[in-house]
Amino acid sequence: MENYLEYYYKKHPESQLQDYVKFIHQMVFGPGHMVNNHADCLKRLKEEIRTLKTIAYEDLYEYVGSEFVRINLRPYTYHGLNLNTLIENFVESANMYLIEDKNITNELLLLKKFLISKQWNENIIDSFLKEYQSSGYPPHHHSEIYREIYQPSYRLIHQKFLSEELRYYQIRHYLNSFPKDQLNIIALDGKCCSGKTTISTLLEKESDVTIIHVDDFFDKSSTDLGINSQRLIKEVFNTIALHKPLTYNKWDCTNKRYQNVIINNVKPLVIVEGVYSSNPELIDRYQGIIYLNIDDYNQMHRLQSRPKNLISRFISEWIPRENNYFKKYNIIQKANLIV
Repeated sequence: MENYLEYYYKKHPESQLQDYVKFIHQMVFGPGHMVNNHADCLKRLKEEIRTLKTIAYEDLYEYVGSEFVRINLRPYTYHGLNLNTLIENFVESANMYLIEDKNITNELLLLKKFLISKQWNENIIDSFLKEYQSSGYPPHHHSEIYREIYQPSYRLIHQKFLSEELRYYQIRHYLNSFPKDQLNIIALDGKCCSGKTTISTLLEKESDVTIIHVDDFFDKSSTDLGINSQRLIKEVFNTIALHKPLTYNKWDCTNKRYQNVIINNVKPLVIVEGVYSSNPELIDRYQGIIYLNIDDYNQMHRLQSRPKNLISRFISEWIPRENNYFKKYNIIQKANLIV
């Protein structure tokens, strides 16, 4: 939960106490009410879309805890994504949970601890939460300050409805915020089986993207992370230039030797893809960090498609080492985008 609160704090620094409580309420209860009329929901959605005002930038979606996401309507409609699908997902998400089946007490205590760590006044927090509890934990509106600054317009859906299309557009929308007349180097980090290779393959087909695979730098280095960050700095970061060729060495784990990689034309968006790509030796060299999210259940499910002779090593060695890396260096909290 701390990771999600830290990310929310970074994305919405002007949030008021009632905005944080709303975030926790949605984290626990989801949309929080039964919805039966699909047609009315779609009608209200279209009416809301017609009133939207342009703002500088917002993520296509934002995580609200480990179960739900807010789908922001401005980028959703900008990319021409299906409104009927969004409403179907919203309705099903709303009908999945009943408020009386959930307990919000522990989450509110964690919120209080988090806000105090950010120098919020404990007495003000206690007073607000006491009234919130005595009222039966009702849903809150966003504060006037939040509405004025962020102009929220979204629908809450369960994370199980995050399709590969939405994940791709989450990244594409973020990449569109970078200037195309200069070089931008962006890390694409995340757990194994989170989809880094799949999304990188899609991005590589686009005219403004160059992909560098961190796996090419898993060589004879004896660092704790396994990746040879210093070679990556020397051969890529120190030599790369916009619209120029780039040559570096790729380590072939099978033959135990280096192979030459030649990129003829470096595009404006350079994605350094792979686990450990945003480690402490590299993190300050990026213009952005993208973290690909996946829960333990789906990670294990996807792992079954890997070579059978490697699965046990993933489980016993590689995944625990990755998890330690993400926790030790707070990668998810440092990310500019969670996918």
